[in-house]
Amino acid sequence: MRKIVLRIVSAICMVLLCFSMASCSSYKVEEGYYYFSRVPSMFLGIRTNQTEYPLDDVSLEIAYGWAEGYLDETGHEGYEPYSVLIVAYDWTLNGELPYREPTENYDAYFSTDSLCVLKEIKEDFSNDKYVVTTSGSLGAKVEYNTKETFRIPEELFENLTSSRSSIYFEIVLIGYSESDNTYLATYTDEITINFEVDDNNTVKIID
Repeated sequence: MRKIVLRIVSAICMVLLCFSMASCSSYKVEEGYYYFSRVPSMFLGIRTNQTEYPLDDVSLEIAYGWAEGYLDETGHEGYEPYSVLIVAYDWTLNGELPYREPTENYDAYFSTDSLCVLKEIKEDFSNDKYVVTTSGSLGAKVEYNTKETFRIPEELFENLTSSRSSIYFEIVLIGYSESDNTYLATYTDEITINFEVDDNNTVKIID
């Protein structure tokens, strides 16, 4: 009985914490700046003060980075860190992204329909500008050193429907195996944003 009570109290505290942080934020949309279920080692954050955009100018502030020292290895034997990609893709891919399996064709990441590489990073991964900090575990606030504004390509909105309204944003660590001459995605973090496009080609962020 005591365990049940503690679980209920914990759940209530988490909900209150969510409402408290949401009310403190000055942004209409803010994702990836707090973590409740898990604290990843690669981080992606999206926020904006707008919820409506013209179709040809959907621009979002995207923050990204990783825990200090995290990209010293990939977690896959034989693979060394090669690049970090920030990508956006629509629901038509059904999660079948080109980097889920080893491939010899690195350029495949840049030529997939319904997927756009917003950023490719190949420089020194230990650069302090990519290091993020968190305030703890449950309800951890993420502090980013690097933020950029990206315009989301129009073609990603072409396949959106009333029942399929999601665009997925992902940060991906790509590893390279010299012995196999293959590339492989290792760690990722993902954010889902729901949009709708009206008859006037206005893009709206929806709950």
